Amino acid sequence: MSERGRMSLWASTSVLDRADGSCRLMQDGTCVLVGVFGPVQVNHRQERLDAACVNVTLQYSTGEVGPAVSSLCETLRQYVSSVVLASLHPRTQIRISAQILEDYGSSL
Repeated sequence: MSERGRMSLWASTSVLDRADGSCRLMQDGTCVLVGVFGPVQVNHRQERLDAACVNVTLQYSTGEVGPAVSSLCETLRQYVSSVVLASLHPRTQIRISAQILEDYGSSL
């Protein structure tokens, strides 16, 4: 925390060349890199006729995996699905990839 008890938040957009949208978020030592890809073609197993399929992947730079990472990934997917206008892009996929570069306990 800063001197006055406030957390600092910093963001930079368009940091990835191949993504359709991207940003780097930093909050008190925690740094996350996020890329958005799509809408793109989806394989037939995931295809939805009425809306886009939203996929979220989450990775730690340390390679950490487990139930906590899976739970956080599912929470992110549910949140993103609620704000994305998926009905505008039926039979497609919107893919969001997040990588936690540094984790000092701040919850972005």
